[in-house]
Amino acid sequence: MRCDQSFRFLVGTSTHQLADNCFYLECVGRFIVHFFFRQHVEGFLAVNKSTRTSGTKDVFPTEDVQSQRLKQVDRESLQQQSYQTLRDALMKGRFMPGDTVSLRNLASELGTSPMPVREAVQHLIAEGALVLRPNRTYAVPEMTREILAELLKLRTILEGAIAEAAALSISKEDLSVLYELQGEMRAALAVGDSKRYLMKNQDFHFTIYRCSGMGIAVNVIENLWLRIGPSFNLLTSGPRAAQRTAAEIAALTAHHEAALSAIVARAPAALRAAIEHDIGEGMNFIISCMPE
Repeated sequence: MRCDQSFRFLVGTSTHQLADNCFYLECVGRFIVHFFFRQHVEGFLAVNKSTRTSGTKDVFPTEDVQSQRLKQVDRESLQQQSYQTLRDALMKGRFMPGDTVSLRNLASELGTSPMPVREAVQHLIAEGALVLRPNRTYAVPEMTREILAELLKLRTILEGAIAEAAALSISKEDLSVLYELQGEMRAALAVGDSKRYLMKNQDFHFTIYRCSGMGIAVNVIENLWLRIGPSFNLLTSGPRAAQRTAAEIAALTAHHEAALSAIVARAPAALRAAIEHDIGEGMNFIISCMPE
């Protein structure tokens, strides 16, 4: 319909006809707009799809693209890994009481930047495993006789009870692991490898404790070891330890033998006694290394 015909179509009619014609044209107009809009969108989506398959960056981010932007998860994971590594190192006696902790050195060892290490250290400070000195350096806290005596009581009560609870749940596979750890501890002591001995000692104890199935209690014991771990070095290092004979050094694993025998005999009370004696002998030696 030409323009002049359209004009006559509108003006050469009655009021009712004009209203009807306007309504008609409005409907036609909406249809045309809708039609061309739909064609435009479908064409755009087709192009967008082709660019994705050809490796070109999407104009509208898809769910996959958005998920790739969640980089903070990786950062949090790195911080958690740094925390767990440092925590485990403290429990295993990797550091001595009073040692200064360098963020740069730790980051270099962990193969990461100082930022996640700093966050991990702040977490460990909150747990009492590290301290911030007045000169703004981080360090492993010094121990006192009073603190060690308290830790001795707590460890004896908790670890003895958890060992007794675990006695009947230790499988043949777990027992095989424990025998292997005992052999590695003896070998480490024979060649003076105190760090390896401490690592395997921690593995030995927690292999037993985790068999109890009491996760909360195991976490509490881990927190105690987090505090006492650095002081375990005094069992094999320092002036007091240097006075020990070869037989006394070898005896560090004697109570572990009693623990293994109790496990084989399926004797919970005997296992508890072996662990308590092991804790008492070791902790009392560490306390004796402290100044009066």
